[in-house]
Amino acid sequence: MRFQEIYFGLDKSKKLWNLICKACEVFSDFEFLMLPTIELRNQSLPADGLIVGQSGSGFMCLRRDWTESVANFLSKHLELELPLRVFYLGSTFSTKGESFQLGIEVIGDDSISAEALVLERIKKFLRVSAFDDFKIIMGDVSIVRWLIKGNQELFRAVLEKNLSLLSSHKELKELVLAQGGRELLEGFMKKYPSLRKSLERMIELSELVGDVEFDLSEIRSQEYYSGMVFEFFCKRSPNAIAGGGRYDGLYKALGRDLPAVGGAIYLDALLEL
Repeated sequence: MRFQEIYFGLDKSKKLWNLICKACEVFSDFEFLMLPTIELRNQSLPADGLIVGQSGSGFMCLRRDWTESVANFLSKHLELELPLRVFYLGSTFSTKGESFQLGIEVIGDDSISAEALVLERIKKFLRVSAFDDFKIIMGDVSIVRWLIKGNQELFRAVLEKNLSLLSSHKELKELVLAQGGRELLEGFMKKYPSLRKSLERMIELSELVGDVEFDLSEIRSQEYYSGMVFEFFCKRSPNAIAGGGRYDGLYKALGRDLPAVGGAIYLDALLEL
């Protein structure tokens, strides 16, 4: 696979600097966290991890995901004053290449207001940075997981919106085609009473935030997401310019049972607009 190199040049470097300055203003009440680009990991790396060396029983690798890196770092600090708001920026790497992003995390808060805070701050950053032609697409991973009942092959099919693989699963095919407003979620409540709590939470969040469209097959590729997920799209780009969601199980897997929600802004995508 060809490695995609990020090349800014003078114009893009200036644009990037301006975005960083805007972010420092918008997220000034968040704790800034800068972590090493090369990390030491003791567990087996996912397939897209980039190993650059070995140290003892662990691997040195290029950071592949900021949310995992932040969780891995903060989970070791027992003295955390919660809830904690964190702001970060830097590169991530995969076999496809390098991406540059900034983002925010709210740790230790399971409320809808924490989710609204993340979405509202991303909206504010985009607007003050002159990217105001965006829309928010929202889903909930827990809804999909309830419907697939542990079948990871079906989860992947929903993620890829592969209707041919879902042809024999009427409910999931309907889910992939389900986009719209509040009336869509109200219809699903009637059909699936067990999902009422998740669907009502999405409606409440959308009323707090505004500018939201629902896509019940919006689940994102990272396995740690556990509830609400979202992506921001801009009319000038076919690709998402920001994304994130709730990931309450990630810290528990690292030994700290903490709820968390966050979102990343894809700066390399904004530089192309």
